[in-house]
Amino acid sequence: MITQIKRGGVVTGVTVSGPLSRDPVCKMLGGKPVLSLSVRAHSEKNASGNYDSTFVEVLCWGGIEERDGMYEKGDYITAEGRELRRDDKGTGKVYYSLNATGITPGDLVVLRWMQMAINIAVGPAEAAAPPAPQPLAPASDAPPDAPLPAPALAGAELYPGESLADYPPPGQRPQQPPEDGLDRLIEETAADDLPF
Repeated sequence: MITQIKRGGVVTGVTVSGPLSRDPVCKMLGGKPVLSLSVRAHSEKNASGNYDSTFVEVLCWGGIEERDGMYEKGDYITAEGRELRRDDKGTGKVYYSLNATGITPGDLVVLRWMQMAINIAVGPAEAAAPPAPQPLAPASDAPPDAPLPAPALAGAELYPGESLADYPPPGQRPQQPPEDGLDRLIEETAADDLPF
């Protein structure tokens, strides 16, 4: 998506948003290093069933070392710049470019970076892939509405010195008798609180 930024009715800049159509490329332009990002800013299906896309080459002149290797094909970004340049280069095909003053990564890019930082902090041995899920037990002949069997927790220790037998299931817990005089005290004081 290509959007104009207006302040006071005057166009002050342009934003280009979309996924990267290729991995970023570092190159030299005019003897200066630049990071080139190709953004698919617009895409729609034409009558013949093919996609017509608008690509914008976003050029980053500063922060190349910091950005190099951080983006990859498919990453969603939003780039800001002052002016969107248009050039047909004599071929009849229109090319757009934007000298970026800032780039904002999409949320999935940020999440990938966070995971990379966690993997670096934890170390490769601890950041291994999670264990594979255990296969489900074979289906039993019990009807679908039958209660599930209780997990095998016999002999389990919850806290030091306690066992599962200290905590019976909710339906089998003994009812505590009310304390003597508590119900009577509530009834006596409740009568004094009535407004009529």
